[in-house]
Amino acid sequence: MEKGFCQKDNLYVIIEKGCLHPNDYCQHRTACIIHFVQKEKEYEEKRKNLNNQNQNKEK
Repeated sequence: MEKGFCQKDNLYVIIEKGCLHPNDYCQHRTACIIHFVQKEKEYEEKRKNLNNQNQNKEK
């Protein structure tokens, strides 16, 4: 389990668990590896869903 440093809370967080406060304002968000990995997982899930929908339409 990799940990990333949360500058807002000033502590280490397990990256796979994601941001502790995803809906709160954070001035460090644009440089936050925790937020970046969380968003990448969400985008990947959306891409998989779109690919599945497109494959179902082709059948």
